[in-house]
Amino acid sequence: MYTVTPLVCALATAPKALLLRNTGWSEQVRIASVAWLLRGPAGTVLIDTSLGGAWDDPVFEPVRASLGMWRIQGGGILGQLGALGLGPQDVDLVLLTHLHTDHIASLPAFGASRVVLSRTGWTRARSERHPWLNTYSPQILAWMETSGVELHLVDDTDRIAGGIGFRWMGGHSPCSQAVIVDTKVGRTAFAGDLVPLAENWQTGIPTGHYQNIREVADAYEYLSGFDAVVPGHDPEQPDWMEVAA
Repeated sequence: MYTVTPLVCALATAPKALLLRNTGWSEQVRIASVAWLLRGPAGTVLIDTSLGGAWDDPVFEPVRASLGMWRIQGGGILGQLGALGLGPQDVDLVLLTHLHTDHIASLPAFGASRVVLSRTGWTRARSERHPWLNTYSPQILAWMETSGVELHLVDDTDRIAGGIGFRWMGGHSPCSQAVIVDTKVGRTAFAGDLVPLAENWQTGIPTGHYQNIREVADAYEYLSGFDAVVPGHDPEQPDWMEVAA
């Protein structure tokens, strides 16, 4: 079983309709860029790397403007880990829910860690031929292939060390997957941007940011079988989690 500490590394506001499909077109909601620190059978594990760890790395120059909406909190991912007495060298595994920049912008700081993501998702992300469907930065994907980062691609049936599982779901974007972990509340899915806010799960209203709404619907049906579903962008993480320093 894993203990979980949510690390809220940055805050922003976004149109509500982007988070909850066809609702609140004129409203803004508060969102967070979150990483989750897991400690358990696989050692010290990070789900997503969030922001603040490699803010000035040249690889992110093409997408820096899109990161400008975020206000770093508590020193970002490195400050949040430091407050817990940890640094990048203490992280054994990095698990990615998907490849949008606000979820991976600190990846260069964790170059010594093994990085795990969906084989199906990685293949689809790297093979997209239409620029208007490219929701991931081609420059960053190319950097991930050539920088020496240790990428470990997994299938839905795989379990990595410590019993952590994965399920590719797409829908939100080509590499969207759930990270499946046993926590104190049971079988838990970290759903990334498929379930951005707790309100999505409570109301059954899906994310408003998607490429394939049928895959989103299938993902919500699949996630309904879990004991807990962790939202990807909610500033208020589930109250059963530990509170980050």
